[in-house]
Amino acid sequence: MKTECEACRMVREQGISHEEALERIGLKDAHSIEFHGWTGHIIADSPYAHTHGLPESCGHPDVEVRLACDPDERGRLLGIVAGAVTLGRRFADGQEARDLFSVPVRLVTRLESGREVLRVVFPDVNGRWPGEGGCAPGYDEQLLQE
Repeated sequence: MKTECEACRMVREQGISHEEALERIGLKDAHSIEFHGWTGHIIADSPYAHTHGLPESCGHPDVEVRLACDPDERGRLLGIVAGAVTLGRRFADGQEARDLFSVPVRLVTRLESGREVLRVVFPDVNGRWPGEGGCAPGYDEQLLQE
């Protein structure tokens, strides 16, 4: 099911221009970064969710989740990692973290809109990592660079 973006929803519901909607979203993001140290963008009709603000507030790369699951779940997963960063955790390319979730995750550097982020990579339900033989397709796609 494809859902509309936040700006499009604001245009429809509030009768404002697309430019005004984007400006309001930018202000909301700036407030979130100031208050929490980061903000998240969950892309409803794609497998992506990523942060903004971690480099400025924590000296840490922004993080990203690329997983075909419910957008709210992607946001929750992203929030756990970003929250750990704001509390002082540091992650690096190639690192495996075993204490964030009930399964280990790996972090890999990827490009997102021209900037480097650390992507959180999950194993499939059988414990196979993307790139390993037999990894489920939805999970295997986490390593794609787009």
